[in-house]
Amino acid sequence: MPVTKTAGILCVLAASFLAGFWMENRLKKHWYLLRETYDMLSFLLKEMTFHCSLLPEAFRSAAAHGTTEAADVLKTAADQLTAEDGRTFDEIWKSAVQEALPPNLLSEEEYALFLGLSPALCAEDPVIQKTLLEKYAARFLAWSREEEADYREKGRLYRSLAAAGGVFLIILLL
Repeated sequence: MPVTKTAGILCVLAASFLAGFWMENRLKKHWYLLRETYDMLSFLLKEMTFHCSLLPEAFRSAAAHGTTEAADVLKTAADQLTAEDGRTFDEIWKSAVQEALPPNLLSEEEYALFLGLSPALCAEDPVIQKTLLEKYAARFLAWSREEEADYREKGRLYRSLAAAGGVFLIILLL
């Protein structure tokens, strides 16, 4: 078999495997973002209700434990809160979410819920704040579990289909 054919076969196989892993990683990233958002909301709930931390302090503490875009949202919001530029918390939160979250990472409903966290995070009444944070955390946990099931089911399928597609393309081209 000529060297160019072999190189072409290897390139097609590599591209198909990479496509499968890329699609699988998109699912994994989405699952991790939702799970980390739940973890951060649980952490913020403890920091703000039990330790009575100030919002920027609590955001920075929660963001220090994160690795996804959710942590970036909290870092950005904490930085903007300390800037004291006269904006309301709602404006700061929306700005931080829009700045730190890529638009195609979350569904419309998830993005809307992320934007809607603002009243829960800056509620004046600790009981209402605790209730709202628990409600939002539960919703993100439910989404996280759904995404985990999706990832487990579809991740392997994507890899297998990509590999099968690469082999089919090689057979077709030979």
